[in-house]
Amino acid sequence: MNAPPRTLQHAIQGYDEGHEARLVDAIGAAITVASKVDDADVIAFRTAETANALTSCLIATLSLCADLDDPARLRRVVDQLAKRIRKGVATARAEGAADRFGAGRPGGRV
Repeated sequence: MNAPPRTLQHAIQGYDEGHEARLVDAIGAAITVASKVDDADVIAFRTAETANALTSCLIATLSLCADLDDPARLRRVVDQLAKRIRKGVATARAEGAADRFGAGRPGGRV
């Protein structure tokens, strides 16, 4: 995927699905690298630590949005995220999405 130029004009033009995809790839790669163990040829995902770290990053990111100073607006965003997470986890488990990290298990269960 070719990245568009990194210019201020491009950054303020609106939502960029390509940028989202590049962020997902970079974050996934960082988690994979951080999860590699030294004494075996495996990646040991520490799911609780990873989820907590991602939550901390999400909180920091959302804190940059002045619109979320309004408690009702923040509640709507959090409710939408919760719904997306519940649905996404169920879908990912059913589809073996952990293969994105090379974490498939024998029999296709994750």
